[in-house]
Amino acid sequence: MNTKPKKSFKINLISADTASWSGTNRTNNATYPVNMRSIIHDSEDYKKTYKMTFAFKTGRNNSAGPGSFNGTILGLDLDFRKGLPIQQNDKSLYTYSGIINGYILPKSTAYGATDTYYKSIPKDNQPVYFQDIQNIDNISVSVVNLQGFSNFLSSINYMCVITFTEI
Repeated sequence: MNTKPKKSFKINLISADTASWSGTNRTNNATYPVNMRSIIHDSEDYKKTYKMTFAFKTGRNNSAGPGSFNGTILGLDLDFRKGLPIQQNDKSLYTYSGIINGYILPKSTAYGATDTYYKSIPKDNQPVYFQDIQNIDNISVSVVNLQGFSNFLSSINYMCVITFTEI
């Protein structure tokens, strides 16, 4: 019986740190460079199979009208340039890695005032499996409004935490 613990590591993508990504918009193909050598030191670990999960949450936005995000469903495209085998039956350009849901958070300061935000829910986003993690040197993030199949261009900041766990 192998009692050696499975390796796990996280990659944090933070849009508010504008020096950490390149592109024209933080939610449309924002590309984050990743130095995997600073995370994984054993070259054999790159050849192992991993499951990838993510957590995604935006900051609060109180500039939109109440309810403007509530119930909106967005697709999150995390592109690792790995060509994952996903069958997608729509005509959009994006292959969705997960789903993000819109929520209203009532403020306690005034009647009817709200903040809105988006977050991922683990039950909506099952793990994605990678045969290996070789040649990952950047991650592109795109957010797509699934109701209109259009880019969700927003100035709202987000944090996306990507977790790789050896299997």
